Amino acid sequence: MAMPRLFFEDHALESQINSYIQSEYKNQNAQSISVYFRSFLDSGWAGVNQDAKYHPGSLLKVLIMIGYYREAELDPTILQKTFVYDSNTANQAKGLDFALPSTLNVGQSYTVNQLIQVMIANSDNGAETLLLNNVDRKILNDAYGDLGIGNPDSVNGDYTISALQYGGFLRILYNATYLEDKYSEAALAFMSQSTYKDGISAGVPTSVAVAQKYGERVDTSSDKVQAVELHDCGIVYAKSPYSVCIMTKGDNLGNLTAAIKNISSITYNYVNSH
Repeated sequence: MAMPRLFFEDHALESQINSYIQSEYKNQNAQSISVYFRSFLDSGWAGVNQDAKYHPGSLLKVLIMIGYYREAELDPTILQKTFVYDSNTANQAKGLDFALPSTLNVGQSYTVNQLIQVMIANSDNGAETLLLNNVDRKILNDAYGDLGIGNPDSVNGDYTISALQYGGFLRILYNATYLEDKYSEAALAFMSQSTYKDGISAGVPTSVAVAQKYGERVDTSSDKVQAVELHDCGIVYAKSPYSVCIMTKGDNLGNLTAAIKNISSITYNYVNSH
């Protein structure tokens, strides 16, 4: 019986994804699309433009969660510590790029665990701001370094990340190689509660669980939208589990959303048929 090839580049999947991407370029539906796929069954991988860099937007909320879980490994009580969502924090959150209204109530106290859940599941900027204001900066900075990416606070100019780099975060959560098992599982459980269903989740059957995080960024100049970036990266718990990170840039959010959904569908159908 032949043993599975380990760490092989799946050129057939790359070809299918690349053909779709080229059609999107031809139809001017996107300026740039990048995809990185990794099978957890045999570590096979596929990539198209996987090293291209994008603004991560809300994708970095996963790193904040990882930072708090690293702190919890030293002091588990941190997750039950409470912080008040005050008016100053609310104003900070409103000032974030592409900020949606927070679901948090001004004047109310929340535990760190509650804030992590809301930040990840709802991509809540209020929760993110409150957590960032109180995080152990050394632990968070160490996490950035340990995971091989720069600290956003120490980067001059635009902070960017690639689909390949972000795929690494998904792998360390799935394999529990950076956080303890219970915290890796907690992180993926919150990511599985994501209310965003238009990207990767839309490309797979509703019966298939997806642990994912999306991010978006709008580039403006003189109050005119120059470009939109939309990304979705996650773990698909198919018959053969895998991760896929899809990053896009263009001028129409609807077109980018459709591209992520369609690439997710192509990937799922390919994995399911092999």
